[in-house]
Amino acid sequence: MITGKFVTDKEKLDLAGRLRTEIFQGRYVTDHFPYPDARYAVLWVDGVPAGMGGIRCINDRSTIIEIGILEDHRRQSYGDLLLRLMASPAIDQDIRKIYVEATEDSKDFFSATHFHPEDERPYGYTGQERFPMVLELRDLRCACSKDRSSPYKPF
Repeated sequence: MITGKFVTDKEKLDLAGRLRTEIFQGRYVTDHFPYPDARYAVLWVDGVPAGMGGIRCINDRSTIIEIGILEDHRRQSYGDLLLRLMASPAIDQDIRKIYVEATEDSKDFFSATHFHPEDERPYGYTGQERFPMVLELRDLRCACSKDRSSPYKPF
């Protein structure tokens, strides 16, 4: 069974921190969560943590600050599920776009889910080798099939 939810208590945030350390193995992230105002989600597969991600929703702008799936769970569409979970606060707040600074490793995933290059830098831009991308939520697709239509109602 696959479950996912945003985590709030310290124990679950510690779990998200351990996951991010294992997923990113020191690349792209620091030892601490860089944005205390972000919401962090964890995805479980058969009761085992499989991935995590963080998103910031500030006013009318949502920015994915990180998303990752443990290596043993990759290429099974779990990243898509986690992305959809992370999009839910933006949808609830009637935000129409999600921004991300993709890394070289994540560009293909975000492109497959219909993020496209964006000139405007997301909030929290670090100046590292990143690629600003944006997604119109009405265009959210499953990365495993570019032809799947959006599960969200049109705006």
